[in-house]
Amino acid sequence: MDNGIKISSISMYNREKQHEIIAHNISNIDTDYYKARGINFIEINNKPEILEFINNTSGPIQTTKNNLDLFINNGFLIRVMDENNNIYFINNGKLTIDSEGFLSYKGLKVLNTSGEFINISQPEDLIIKQDGTIYHDGKIEKISIVQVEDGFKLKEIQPNIFEIDNKFYKEAESYNIILQGFIEKSNVNRVNEITKLINLIHIYEASQKSLITHDEVISKTINEMGKF
Repeated sequence: MDNGIKISSISMYNREKQHEIIAHNISNIDTDYYKARGINFIEINNKPEILEFINNTSGPIQTTKNNLDLFINNGFLIRVMDENNNIYFINNGKLTIDSEGFLSYKGLKVLNTSGEFINISQPEDLIIKQDGTIYHDGKIEKISIVQVEDGFKLKEIQPNIFEIDNKFYKEAESYNIILQGFIEKSNVNRVNEITKLINLIHIYEASQKSLITHDEVISKTINEMGKF
């Protein structure tokens, strides 16, 4: 393949992927707890690769006065377990009490620092401190929380539910992690995303024109050669 055509084709493909990410971000501007996505273009073994990442910065906070709603500070995740004892991590603090009386998120049970489920019989009296300590039903325990600094290491298996290798996180030590009675709105910046989209369209159009030009040059060359 002609080098010019190859470069233009790769550029167009990369911009298409970037367009998908931006469109996804814009469509989730009003989705609570949504974290904006981004991509980096890197080279691995002389081959271009696209690396997707999650922007872990916090979005705006909104009060709900619901004891089970938690704002989780950026870079922190709550440890949960499914029915098959698989461990996952969530950055969505809109919790519920499941049918068995356990603190949960979409069927995943929240774990305490001892690796046990948290049974809540009177959610109206539930108190959760900023470090994740829970006061309920005459008991004191602590939500299992980890800290992740690199959004590239998160593998999202469902919205707000992640897998991550244990070498890429550490147990939370901060005291400013959780706010009870608040939720986090999407951290997508509407103006920034639309600006990126407009710039992307211009770049895509330039790559497209370059591809057409190279194609025309090759066609002309072939036609000229055919005359001999």
